[in-house]
Amino acid sequence: MSNIKKNFIYISVYNFLLMLLPIVTSPILSSRLGAELLGIYNYVDAIVSIFLVFASTGIYRYGMREIAKYKENKDLMSQKYINIVLVNILNVFFVISIYFLFVIYMVDETNRMYFWIKLVTLLTVIFDNAFLYYGLENIKILTLRDGLTKIVAFVCIVIFIKSSEDIYLYFIIMSICPFISAFWGFIYSRRFIKFKIPELKECKKLYKPLIILMIPSLSYIIYQSMDKVMINTFYNASEVGYYACASKVLVLRTIITSLGTAMCPHLVSLYSKGNIEIANKKFVDSLLISLIIAIFSLANIIAISKEFAPIFWGSSFSVCSNLMIGFAISIPIWCISEVIRTQYLLPHGRDNQYMLSFIIGLIINAISNVLLIPIWGAIGAILSIILSELMMSFIQAWFIRKEVCIKYSIYKCIPYVIIALISILIVRGFVLLQLNITIITLILEILVSIISFSILVCFYEYITNKKIILNIIFNKMKKTL
Repeated sequence: MSNIKKNFIYISVYNFLLMLLPIVTSPILSSRLGAELLGIYNYVDAIVSIFLVFASTGIYRYGMREIAKYKENKDLMSQKYINIVLVNILNVFFVISIYFLFVIYMVDETNRMYFWIKLVTLLTVIFDNAFLYYGLENIKILTLRDGLTKIVAFVCIVIFIKSSEDIYLYFIIMSICPFISAFWGFIYSRRFIKFKIPELKECKKLYKPLIILMIPSLSYIIYQSMDKVMINTFYNASEVGYYACASKVLVLRTIITSLGTAMCPHLVSLYSKGNIEIANKKFVDSLLISLIIAIFSLANIIAISKEFAPIFWGSSFSVCSNLMIGFAISIPIWCISEVIRTQYLLPHGRDNQYMLSFIIGLIINAISNVLLIPIWGAIGAILSIILSELMMSFIQAWFIRKEVCIKYSIYKCIPYVIIALISILIVRGFVLLQLNITIITLILEILVSIISFSILVCFYEYITNKKIILNIIFNKMKKTL
């Protein structure tokens, strides 16, 4: 089995865990902590996330690309790695000094302790060398490490978080577990890297590409965090809690992210060797498959949202149903820009275009937030996300219009959109037949949604002989047999 397929499987299993654990912990936390404290946690986390981006600059994406380029030369790769690590450490300590001043002079006393606990999250960046493993296409180590850490965090939440008085403990758990995971990965990297003395001249040269790659990450974090901060400003912490709970449906995007993470170093290698035609075909195929997955996610979320929110989080969280639908609509739009930037712009080293699209998206998101959040609250924030994602997808598609035609992938998705609508109608018809809505009904809804969409897709592909998903299934079965 090729590295790309192995890595996709590892990442998919890990991301399935990422999807499952928040789904299980979300109702536990909503009942034990409540919407207000959940809102406070997400508010603090949103602000700390901005510091995290400055601490890590563009280390992850730049490091992964550099390791993928030089992985066949261990000496050169090791030197690149050591240089990147040194720059990373210097960045983190500089940002931490700014963070200290921020907490002391800008944060009110009621929230100050939360921010001090979250300092551990910044220290985690010092040891975070995930870029090494992704660049080497050795994903198994990361998935096992991070997967185990997530399970430990989940167990700690279930055992120790009992009431609103445990909010500090929740902050500690969510800060310490990633730190332990990153530290272990840092120590384990000795198996792949030779020790080298950092080259200070080369380290200085890293700042320009790192800052360029940091801007998209910063833009992304800001417009993800800005929503929560502005909702908290114009409404209250409870509204942030509702928004945060509904946003859990976005974990379904991790399936698409898994494919992009597995494909990126592979495409970097293909493009660097001049295999342009092969790489472009894989990119177009990946976009098509990703869009079908996004449409599948959209259909399932819309179909079950009305019953899911009150049953899963409690009747006081019923407002989350409409928020879930809004987030679901954003997934296919986000998918286009995500695939283009991670599987085309980044492998080609087109960092300026990558950066520009994010900056424009950030500006649109900021303006629309100011206009829409005061009117519609969390719904306004979601509409802002949709608008900014639309613009980013359009801009990035325009950048590559002369090299790759993505209209092919988008047009081929139209039948799957129709299938999604039919699947939603089937589920809603099923709900009308129920006398009482219970957790069993919700489970059956999910099963009906998945099965109806899957059967309709197989039927469509069989009668039209346009076998996309069926070919993937058949190829997997042949290799298994």
